[in-house]
Amino acid sequence: MQNLLIGTGAGLFGAALLWLRYGKSPNVETPVSDFQRKLNFIHDICDGNLKKSNALLTEKMELDKSLSYEQAVDLVYADMLELTSEERAAVQKYGERRKKKR
Repeated sequence: MQNLLIGTGAGLFGAALLWLRYGKSPNVETPVSDFQRKLNFIHDICDGNLKKSNALLTEKMELDKSLSYEQAVDLVYADMLELTSEERAAVQKYGERRKKKR
C-alpha cells in the first residue's frame, strides 16, 4: 500500500513538472502579420518616431497617387532594407580597410 502511494505521488509530481515545463503558457505572443512586421521595422529604423515614419509613408503616397497604404509600406520597407544593407556593407568595408592599415 505504501509503495502504491509513493508511486502515485511520484507520477503526479512528474506530471506536474511536465505541465509546468511544456504546458501552454498564457504569455505566448500572438504571431505578427507580415504587414505589421514591415510597419514595425519602419518605425524602428526611424528610432520609434511615429511622425517621421508616417511622414515617409505619406511622402511616398504623394509621389505616386495610385499607391495604397499597404503598397507604400511595401515600398518604404524595401527602401529601408536597401539603405540598411548599404550601411552594413560600408561598415564592413571600413572595418576591413582599417584592419589592413594596422
